[in-house]
Amino acid sequence: MRPITLTLTATMREILATLLNPYSTLTVGSNDSTAFRRLEAHGLIQPDMSGLWALTGPGRAIAKQLRKEQA
Repeated sequence: MRPITLTLTATMREILATLLNPYSTLTVGSNDSTAFRRLEAHGLIQPDMSGLWALTGPGRAIAKQLRKEQA
């Protein structure tokens, strides 16, 4: 079985970087763009109980890797 690949757009990278900030307040209802839907479909973000987008474990790992690459 071939692994699924996802090419991150600049918008997707920005979303992951923003969600890495613990004070991020990206609400689920007001952020229904294709980028959010694709990140959610690939298991990198998910809505939390308070209605905000949150990183999943794999999403957090990718966001940290992207941050390291930019440093």
